[in-house]
Amino acid sequence: MGRAASIRFVQEGAAVVVADLNSNGGEETVAECKKTGGRAVFQRVDVMNEADIKGAVDRAVTEFGKLDVIFNNAGVGGALGRSRRPRWRTGTEPRRYCCAPSFWG
Repeated sequence: MGRAASIRFVQEGAAVVVADLNSNGGEETVAECKKTGGRAVFQRVDVMNEADIKGAVDRAVTEFGKLDVIFNNAGVGGALGRSRRPRWRTGTEPRRYCCAPSFWG
């Protein structure tokens, strides 16, 4: 969903900072955005880290001169991969990464 949203934003004329934990996926998304003629850059971001979020905002302003919209599509399934083992059986830390981006990301 994040890749599709990024591509759609650039198709509509937006400049996009692709912010993701997954560097390879983020760079692939930027390449796809640029194929459509869009402006996009990648910034590695962990939405659980406030400094990373600020860094993404700063990157948008540095690269594109301003920030108009933030689209939060934070989730961990794509970035960290899927596990056959249910996350609720693996202790509290995986649960924090599973649920917290939805609340604070």
